[in-house]
Amino acid sequence: MRLLSTSVVLSLLLTTTASAEWILSAPPREDADEAARLYAPLAAELSKALNDKVVFKAPTGWAAFSQEMKEDKYDFVIDGPHFVAWRMEHTRHVPLVRVDGQLAYTVFAGKDGPARLEDLKFKNVCSMASPNLAAVVLLAQFDSYVAPNVVAPRGGFKGALAAFEEGRCAAVALPNFFIEKLPPEKVAGLKTLFTSTEMPGLALTAGPRVPAAQHTLLVKALTDPAAQTNLKPLLDNLSGKEGGALVPAAATDYAGYQKLLEGVVWGW
Repeated sequence: MRLLSTSVVLSLLLTTTASAEWILSAPPREDADEAARLYAPLAAELSKALNDKVVFKAPTGWAAFSQEMKEDKYDFVIDGPHFVAWRMEHTRHVPLVRVDGQLAYTVFAGKDGPARLEDLKFKNVCSMASPNLAAVVLLAQFDSYVAPNVVAPRGGFKGALAAFEEGRCAAVALPNFFIEKLPPEKVAGLKTLFTSTEMPGLALTAGPRVPAAQHTLLVKALTDPAAQTNLKPLLDNLSGKEGGALVPAAATDYAGYQKLLEGVVWGW
């Protein structure tokens, strides 16, 4: 058998590396077409910064997203602090940039509904499906054997609020950025049962296949004003308001939030 020369082997390795695609993903909050529209500009900015191809892969659902994350199939992921911390702990991901601002969640009941958070044991609470952070924060307040049943109607948080108003749930769990956009008279008609502490915003992490030497370059590229302009629809969507922005992320800000998954959400 003829042995390949060192130069040929190196050439083959470089060709294989260059032809590989980096995979970007995010939680399945939108349908595949809408997700592609929102995240394609982020894949383009990453591709430009790396001078290599980054493609966005929309997961088929929460189960697929969770499984592929556990199998370290993604090179870049942008999502909430509980997932960021889990990947830091288990798959050596590093946070690069985060959506500016803090996250917090509030659980409401009707004026004549349950009086205390603990009154929601075994009851239906409308929200997004677990492991969305709104549901996870709610479930973390209860022992698993008495936890509320999270009802996730179609239509995201808007659908959850509508279902609560129709009487399908005893309470509703919503992000504060969503609540801030509601008419004051609607909020005035609700009873606050619980408000979470503030948590760091959604972050973009890079996996172990992304060279550490590229991290600073990526942070600089993604926080550049021109990139932020290109990413405006996505950033406004992720921040829940106009003027969303990316800022450098610190790993210390996310340490420990994996506990919102582990021992709280089945399978984690």
